[in-house]
Amino acid sequence: MEKEAVRALVVDDYGPIRELTGEMLEHIFEQKAVEFEFDMAGDLKAAFQLLDRNRYQLIITDLSLSGNGSIDGLSVIKYANSQEQDFAWLLMTGELLPKAKVEAKKLSVVAFLEKPFDMRAIHDSVVLALGWK
Repeated sequence: MEKEAVRALVVDDYGPIRELTGEMLEHIFEQKAVEFEFDMAGDLKAAFQLLDRNRYQLIITDLSLSGNGSIDGLSVIKYANSQEQDFAWLLMTGELLPKAKVEAKKLSVVAFLEKPFDMRAIHDSVVLALGWK
């Protein structure tokens, strides 16, 4: 059975992490022989603008987009939910606070990626999120 094309959104305020995550996604999608597109955003405003223009099957967002320890990355998911987008999502974080974990679970997070994460962690999480075997 052929897998459908995937459009993904990566949101992180730190450019090198965005780029690395994008490279990892590219590797995973090519390995699985899946057509894909992905967009990247470095802040909430850019993420919201992309969500206004596109529909995503996968969203990967950092928990703290402002670098001050806030949990504003969850706003990306709340915004996508408000648009009734049908997507799976993964949460990246350097430190997973209990409050954030509870809130992320309420928003149906598929997996938590603790930084620094490796290729195996993101591969397994993406496969799980997209329901691939």
